[in-house]
Order: sequence, then structure tokens, then C-alpha cells
Amino acid sequence: LAAAADLAQAKASLLAGFQDARKVRVFRGWWALTAALQQFYASDRIHGFVRALEALIYPEIAKTEKQFVHRCSLFAAPSTEKETARQALEEAYKMRCDVEHVHDWDRSLTKYPVAEREDIAYWRTRQMESLACSAYAKIFADNALQRHFYADAALDQFWRRPEDEVRVAFGCVCDITKLKLVRKYDGWGRADFSEWPKGWRETLERRHEGHANSTFQALGFNA
Repeated sequence: LAAAADLAQAKASLLAGFQDARKVRVFRGWWALTAALQQFYASDRIHGFVRALEALIYPEIAKTEKQFVHRCSLFAAPSTEKETARQALEEAYKMRCDVEHVHDWDRSLTKYPVAEREDIAYWRTRQMESLACSAYAKIFADNALQRHFYADAALDQFWRRPEDEVRVAFGCVCDITKLKLVRKYDGWGRADFSEWPKGWRETLERRHEGHANSTFQALGFNA
């Protein structure tokens, strides 16, 4: 909560520095992100998450998909996982385009078996949510990085820098390759406990002194 409060204050301070924030690309992207987080359908959510990321990477005309994949990959995962991240980014971008043009959101996922496509689509959505949230948090909290997002001209110059410099400036804000593909859900559409990352349940058990099962049941989970 303290971190969230600090982030909100940093964003408010940055916002106050502009006469008309509507003209600032990073804030238009932020509003796209916050709107996406309020959407119910995953297809609408991924559309907004990709749009929010697109605001940050300032793509050139007719090069949007290529530069979205390349530029986002510089802060979406360590360089050792670059190709895995690029695959996720490419699929997410194509999904966003299909949603934009009112096609089925998983239309581009034909290389996967039909039974797996929805799970893959939800996976890509969670990855883009994590990446977009982490990227904006990084920008609002990092004054040195923040200055590159004050204006389009500064953004353009930032993305013309060598890859290594961009990686150092941005850092790996999150590793989307670590987010797990979920195949089993509970009655509320949440990841089943069997899908939780290793160690999470053990941590909760320790935190609740062995009473995690009753806590989970009270929250509607099947322990």
C-alpha cells in the first residue's frame, strides 16, 4: 500500500507539471491502461493493454507491429528470453488488431489446437496487463527515465538510442516469460490452486499459521 501511495503521488506530481495532460502521449496511454483494467471481457482488456504500451514505444507509421514487438521486448524480459517474449508480444499485438476490427479475438492463434486457443488468449492478456502496469509504474517512479516521456520529440530520440542503452534506462520492468499458462480454473474463472506458482500456497500457509484452507474457503476458493 505504501508503494501504491508513493506511485500515485509521483504520477500526480508529474501530471501537475503539464498545462494540458491530454496532449501528452504518456498520459493518454495511462488512461487507456486504467480503462482497460476496468473492462470485464478479456478481449477488451488486451486491446487496452496493447494500446497503452503502444503509447510508450512511439512507433513510426507503417512499422507499428514490428516496432511494438521489438521495442517492448527490450523491457519485457531479460535478453536471454528475448525470443520467447517476442513471440508473446507478436501474438498479443495481432489479437489486439483482430479485436479492433471486430474479429474473434483468437483468430490469429490458429497454430495452436482449437481446445488450447482460449487459454493462450487469456495468457497473452495477463502478460500484457503485467507488462503495461509495470512499465507505467517504472516511468512514474523513475525521474531519469521519466524525462524521455515528456514529449514526442524526446520519445523519438529515446527509441533511436542503441538497444543496450534502452535496456539500461528501462531495465526489465517485469519478465512476461515467467507468467504461467493456466489451463484449469475454478468456478469463478480464477486460476485453480493447482495452477498457482510453486511456493505461493506454502507462503500463505505459513502466513496464516496452518489455517490457509479455511481462509481460502471463506473467500470462495476450493482448497
